[in-house]
Amino acid sequence: MRCQTFSALRNNYQDEWVEYDIGPGTFAITTTEMGHTPGAKGAVVGFEVADLDAFVRRLKEQSVPFVVDTFETPVCRLAVIEDPDRNHLVIHKRTA
Repeated sequence: MRCQTFSALRNNYQDEWVEYDIGPGTFAITTTEMGHTPGAKGAVVGFEVADLDAFVRRLKEQSVPFVVDTFETPVCRLAVIEDPDRNHLVIHKRTA
């Protein structure tokens, strides 16, 4: 992960969504607000999942709070959930 430093994001880095492939999934760091205020700690991270619809369904069955329900962007489908510490987590599946 050293190929992209956190200071680059802090210093007005132009890409608002940086992804790192980790095994079969993806870890993302974002500076974009996506229409909501970041969680209690001020950070938003994203994780790619294999089947977004099934994952969302399981989270809803477990009463996980959703900040933003599933929607589409030009490159992926995503939703934003809130953890018990009020941090926001993006779950997404690339479509492009």
